[in-house]
Amino acid sequence: MAIDDLELIKDTASCIKKSLKEVVLGIDKTIDLLVIALFSRGHCLLEGPPGQAKTTLCLALSRVIKGKFIRFQGMPDALPSDILYEIYIGENGSLLFQKGPLLHYAENVGVVLIDEINRFQGKTQAVFLQAMQERIVSLGRETICLPHALFVATRNPLEKHETYELPPAQRDRFFMEIEVGYPDTEQEERILKESLFHTMERLLSPIKSLISLEELSLAAERIQEEIKISDTLIRYAYAIIRATRNPSEFDISTTTKEDERSWLKAGISSRGGIKLIEAAKTAACLRGSPVVVPYDIHSIMHEVLAHRIFVESFAESERSVLVREFLQKIRQQITTPSGD
Repeated sequence: MAIDDLELIKDTASCIKKSLKEVVLGIDKTIDLLVIALFSRGHCLLEGPPGQAKTTLCLALSRVIKGKFIRFQGMPDALPSDILYEIYIGENGSLLFQKGPLLHYAENVGVVLIDEINRFQGKTQAVFLQAMQERIVSLGRETICLPHALFVATRNPLEKHETYELPPAQRDRFFMEIEVGYPDTEQEERILKESLFHTMERLLSPIKSLISLEELSLAAERIQEEIKISDTLIRYAYAIIRATRNPSEFDISTTTKEDERSWLKAGISSRGGIKLIEAAKTAACLRGSPVVVPYDIHSIMHEVLAHRIFVESFAESERSVLVREFLQKIRQQITTPSGD
């Protein structure tokens, strides 16, 4: 692929979305957002009940981008060593170590699925934190690069037994947090009716590679270099970020009817603002525009920002609703620049 051609990048992304939507039905918005994250080289957290094709989606995505697929299943007793290396007994009875799949395939890793990440203890989550932040992993004196790895974690909101809440630093490493809902009636009836959707190998067999890992990385760089965003929209994005930190400045309340205390613990970091701009640029490119418009910011705003807003412990059970309404109020209170 001629990675200097933005039109070809857009067409390739459209083909990827079409390919994924043919095998994973009823979650078109999730796929659209995941492809934006893919071309931004950003990691994703998918939240939804079990059985909603999150693993299937990740498998299909790894085939599309010609990368090795690696999966880690969340377990409360999993140790960092379980992620990094494998231990076996040699012929003379001595213990031998070899790199686990993540480090063995390294430069060829495409998608890393961390299934039910909230079932890993904190010290094990920390292994993924380094890999996500720096795309490197330290093993003893050796530093191993994972230049193309896209980490996709899943979290089951229904599971509370033996789970460990992600610390703020971990959540902030995710480019997007995307809700995976149920398909509509028509799509779900088709899933139940057609046997193709009951067998993973048959379902994924039509998936063809559309872009290499190297081409994807270069395309992502090209998007950020070539897609333009005006100073006016930069100021608009900054106003959104500032409003999450100091809502009273924008006449926005963060108290509930039942409690006079503010539920807001912390707003968006500078990193969050940077990621908002990056996602908007990618959204514009995949829409076929050389410049960002307000629509591009609005289309990814919730998924990029919501998980970076932290609430007090007493409001944690209502976090999803509170944050969604909070971001909606911010959009209402801040004047959108012309061009929306």
